[in-house]
Amino acid sequence: MKNPLENFEIKSVKFCEDLSDETNCFNAKLYHKGKLVGVAKNSGNGGETSVSPIPKSMNSKEINELSKSLSDYKWVLSHNMDNSLSIETVADLLVEQHLFLKAIKKGFKSKTVGMIDKEKFMTLNCLVKLTPELLKKVKDKYPTATILNELTDQEILGEFTKLGEYEFPEFKAA
Repeated sequence: MKNPLENFEIKSVKFCEDLSDETNCFNAKLYHKGKLVGVAKNSGNGGETSVSPIPKSMNSKEINELSKSLSDYKWVLSHNMDNSLSIETVADLLVEQHLFLKAIKKGFKSKTVGMIDKEKFMTLNCLVKLTPELLKKVKDKYPTATILNELTDQEILGEFTKLGEYEFPEFKAA
């Protein structure tokens, strides 16, 4: 089944760990097929996420229609029962992905190689900035490793899903 999150993205994510009690406290701009849907917000105290129109975004009617189109999908994580998909859930799932990727990528920057080898996540610190030649040497030294620096965000999530370190929701028809 097609992943309904494919056409969505979030930008301008502001996350507050200190205020994240029962849920993530955040606000972010939500986009669908490149068009600004609105701003997604959650206060972090266990309440639901809201998606509201802002200037130059979809209006409330368009947001509701988009959310209704998502009701054809259910999503499930191994520890949850089936859940109906909504525009608010899309925002929550994308924020979760964003925070996971941010934490992982924090470990590998311009002088650090992030890799998975023998079912373990590792970082390799280098004294110089990474170049294609240096990455080739790392690949030669660790031929079975997957170099995360070269992967897309979705590929990184896939690698951590294989490790059991990240659980991507499964989507199915409602």
